[in-house]
Amino acid sequence: MADGFRIDDSQLHDLTAALGEVASSAGLYVRDAMETTAIDLRDDWQEQASGIRGLEAYPSSIGYDFAGFQGFGSTVLSCEIGPDKGKRQGSFGAIIEYGSPTFAPRHYGDNALEAHSDQFERLLDEALQKAERALTFGGVTRSVLAGRNTIL
Repeated sequence: MADGFRIDDSQLHDLTAALGEVASSAGLYVRDAMETTAIDLRDDWQEQASGIRGLEAYPSSIGYDFAGFQGFGSTVLSCEIGPDKGKRQGSFGAIIEYGSPTFAPRHYGDNALEAHSDQFERLLDEALQKAERALTFGGVTRSVLAGRNTIL
């Protein structure tokens, strides 16, 4: 029977530690990316939904709610975009988006989401780059958790 083989994964552990530090400091930058995209998506959705006869107040019911928590070593961000059922004509959101037997689906929210998905991906990439730059000085990333410096 063969002795098997061995993989030196020390560099992978170093990279994981460095990426973990970037991820732990990226919350602020990711929040900006999420909120920028949410505002643009909301505005696009409102613009597409304007002019529906009999539902003139519907576009102003479209908004976004942003929630964030940072603590215990992690950051949790959440963003909901769409009509607010508590606002005038906001309760028509599902019918306008997905239709009914007497109303054709419009998919304004789906279209806006699709239109801004590339923007969100680009902003997230930029957010992680900013977080990495915030931790990087001269190509050496401080790895506080690992207690060493890692060359990236």
